[in-house]
Amino acid sequence: MDIIKNIAAQGKLVIMVTHSEKVAQISGRVIKIADGKIIEEIKNSEIKPMNEYTNNTNQEKQNLSFVSAIKLALNNMKEKTIRNILVSLGASIGILSVIIMLSIGNGVEAYIKDTMNGFVNPLVVEVNKRINKEEFQNKIELSAIPEGIMTELSDPFEESDIEKISTIKNVASVEKGISFQLGNTTKIKYKEGNINIKIFSTMSLNITTENILKGSFPKENEILISEEVEKQLNENMLGKTVTLEFMLDNKVINTNVIISGIYGSSTTSLMKNITQVYINYTDVEDLASENEIIFKPNKIYLTSNSDKYIDDIKKEVIDLGYEGSRQEQMIEMFTEMLNVMTYILSAIAAISLVVSAIMILVVLYISVVERTKEIGVLKSIGARRKDIKTIFVAESFLIGLASGLMGAIGAQIVMVIINSLTMNLFDISLVNMTPSYVLFGIIASIIISMLSGIYPANKAAKLDPIESLEENENIIRRKLVYVNKIITLP
Repeated sequence: MDIIKNIAAQGKLVIMVTHSEKVAQISGRVIKIADGKIIEEIKNSEIKPMNEYTNNTNQEKQNLSFVSAIKLALNNMKEKTIRNILVSLGASIGILSVIIMLSIGNGVEAYIKDTMNGFVNPLVVEVNKRINKEEFQNKIELSAIPEGIMTELSDPFEESDIEKISTIKNVASVEKGISFQLGNTTKIKYKEGNINIKIFSTMSLNITTENILKGSFPKENEILISEEVEKQLNENMLGKTVTLEFMLDNKVINTNVIISGIYGSSTTSLMKNITQVYINYTDVEDLASENEIIFKPNKIYLTSNSDKYIDDIKKEVIDLGYEGSRQEQMIEMFTEMLNVMTYILSAIAAISLVVSAIMILVVLYISVVERTKEIGVLKSIGARRKDIKTIFVAESFLIGLASGLMGAIGAQIVMVIINSLTMNLFDISLVNMTPSYVLFGIIASIIISMLSGIYPANKAAKLDPIESLEENENIIRRKLVYVNKIITLP
């Protein structure tokens, strides 16, 4: 009515046909008609025209702006506040589930990478001879290695290989190394006890002082042992002399060595159950020479001048036909499997999004049925199909935005709860939520909601204004007839 009064104030003649006394009271002149005859004429206060009115309206067709549609949608949604809140809350559960699944996958992946990288020097690039992937997977399964057999994780390097690798730019040093994954061929003998060693490796710059829990790096005729070895010997082994027995070129070598330090990580328990020994490469060379054994390194360690060259060095290693760290390959395999599981769990969680989409569609469809009179009035004062459609799309946008925000806030709360539990139990933060996941959840919620609102919006846009208004009058008439049957009217 304010819109119509504004039109009249602009100097336009507005004629309305109505049964409403409220509308008649607003009008400047009222003519009452009964049986085709004028029975009464009433002049109310005249609507004063604007003193200065300039028609700045663009005569071309104008669309209802999305901002105006949002305002109309907000006013409409206030009338059904509780219903819209419950719909948004139901839809937010799906968004929350997807965000949490993605965040858990990201958290586990970050934990694995941090754990593995915590044992190596970030400036050192490990180089291995390229082997078949299936062969590598078979070799890393300790349980598949027959008892008493020593397994090389890499084929040995020739001098020509080392010369080729040494030509890589931005490399400060090149170290030779060996690393074997063993059955029962390597032992540490101390007093009456024997400890089987699973991994036998030589020292390199890949190991940093952060890896040493106590003691120091080994010098000549000294070794570094993992904390699991000390745990099994059940004694403080720092500075103790033990007998190291290992196999080289299928020959058993025994040597007395001093334990200079304990190797491990204070931040994670992933590698704490591994029995491992580190010895200097020069000591192995001397022992091999004493026993007339010829052996070749199966690992090369390249130390970079700066961390900014690491990626370039790794790329050049691959281009030369070699492979990087087995540790990195294991991380990639774990990450690949983890990503697949994350996507599967996210897809399962996304099923609830389908349910919420159907729920939004039903609510908006009911809204169209409930608001046929409003749609009729809007169309009667000039609103076009696209304007009506924009209003309903704006409502679905607001529902989607509310759902996404609720889902994001709920995911934050769930993350805090889960991480507090995992920190107390495992000393790790399992859920690692990033802004990109939150943004994805909100955008996905908006898109799903707006797609769900397309059909109701199209239905609302196609309603005829006359039929919409007549339909409401017919409803009133049916109610009056029903009341007349129950109550005898005079």
